[in-house]
Amino acid sequence: MNSELFRGMIFNASLLLTISIFYNIYFAKYWKNKVLYNILLGVLIGFIGILVVINSVELSKGVIFDARSILVSVIGMFFGFIPTFIAVLIISIYRIIIGGAGTLTGVVTTVMTAVIGLIWYKYRLNNILLRKKGVWFEFYLFGFITHIIMLLCMLTLPREMVFSVIKAISIPVLVLYPVGTTLLCLVIFTGFKNIQTELNLKKSELYFRTMFEQAPIGISISNDTGILYVNLMFEKVLGRSKEEICALGWVNITHPDDLENDMIQYNLLKRGVIEGYSMLKRYLRPDGSSVWVNMTVASLHINNQAHNDHLCMIQDITDIMIAKDNLLESEAKYKNLYLEYQQKQVLLLSLINSIPDLIFYKDFDGIYMGCNKAFENFVGKKEDKVIGRNDYDLFDKETAASFRKMDMSMMKQKSQRKNEELVKYPDGEKVFLETLKTPYYDAENNVVGLIGISRDITERKQKEEEILYLNYHDILTGLYNRTFFEEAWKRLDEKSQLPLSIIIGDINGLKVINEVFGHEEGDKFLFEI
Repeated sequence: MNSELFRGMIFNASLLLTISIFYNIYFAKYWKNKVLYNILLGVLIGFIGILVVINSVELSKGVIFDARSILVSVIGMFFGFIPTFIAVLIISIYRIIIGGAGTLTGVVTTVMTAVIGLIWYKYRLNNILLRKKGVWFEFYLFGFITHIIMLLCMLTLPREMVFSVIKAISIPVLVLYPVGTTLLCLVIFTGFKNIQTELNLKKSELYFRTMFEQAPIGISISNDTGILYVNLMFEKVLGRSKEEICALGWVNITHPDDLENDMIQYNLLKRGVIEGYSMLKRYLRPDGSSVWVNMTVASLHINNQAHNDHLCMIQDITDIMIAKDNLLESEAKYKNLYLEYQQKQVLLLSLINSIPDLIFYKDFDGIYMGCNKAFENFVGKKEDKVIGRNDYDLFDKETAASFRKMDMSMMKQKSQRKNEELVKYPDGEKVFLETLKTPYYDAENNVVGLIGISRDITERKQKEEEILYLNYHDILTGLYNRTFFEEAWKRLDEKSQLPLSIIIGDINGLKVINEVFGHEEGDKFLFEI
């Protein structure tokens, strides 16, 4: 009996291993975790379980012994509820059909070992799949616990059969079955890892291809024979189809002015002198126009070995180059405008400084912002010493207060104002100035300061006083003349001023003096009187 039992166990274990290897080679690669797949897998495993039961060892009438516990527990652990439920259902139905004293025990053992597998599936499988080493120990532990449960299920046999059956199967169940479970788990685990590796490779390939095709820069792969592959952005930048680019080759679509430099760098790359190079170049589009690109070319290294394949990446910088040209043109234009502005500034400054009038300008707070040479002479300071100062820094308190008062009045009224002022130069000279102050405005028409022009009218004032004096005085004697007399008469000829008296005098012999001594002596005589 024992030799027959061992032979049966070895046969069942071999059958399971053979089936699992077949699964890994032909069936696992189609695993996509879909419901239909799980159903078909459950049916297949159910029929495999029937095959295992068929090749069982009969311990006594109606009591059979096989390796279905290994099958359903491992299936539950790796494939989850749906295939396990279907397989357990099929195997249990077949066991019921066989019948016998061990029918209930057979069904209970099938269900309980499947439950152990499902528990491992829920709580441990993901951790197991992430591990790279030491999984065999957990698989052995899983097989050992599963078959402890299997032995406990033997208690459901008729009482007179329990002891003999447990005695007959306990050693092989606890020694060989955990090993068989471990081997089956390792085979399926390897299949899972292979599937995962394949999926990861496909995913990586998909990511790489997607990145290659959807990259925001143009990418091409070429070798000595020509261009092998280009992405969509490369086609878009050059305005040509993939087939056209590959047929023409990069030499024929490179601008003639850039070809020589490109060839020099490419030959150095081919000879291994350089690993790669970058340059700005132009490609020719089908319509004859040029497109500027920033190009980088590098050798492809696969498994740290250099190949004849080269990777070329281009970025369209036409807009940047056009902007650069426009910028250079604008820079030259504005440089000329600036020079012209400087010349006008120098001319204006020279013009202002050549004017003898005092010219100055202040901000709203009365701070000087500039002046001409004449104003410098007036205050006795250079322009850089005037700028940033106010009237109180340059003049005495009384004069500064007078200037500030007039400034505020003018800016408040927002109108120009003219006034005459008697001022003193640093050397003590006093002069009359006629000052015209005008407000200036910002873009929003707010008064932000004033411009002042002061003219020396001292000579004019003196002339005006001389003219006024001559209007009312005799040029010879300095006495009031007839004009003064007539205006005084009009002023005094009022009732409140009456009576009025007039004294008239005459000089005798003046004519004789003029004739004998000359008019000059006559004038002296008249002046003395």
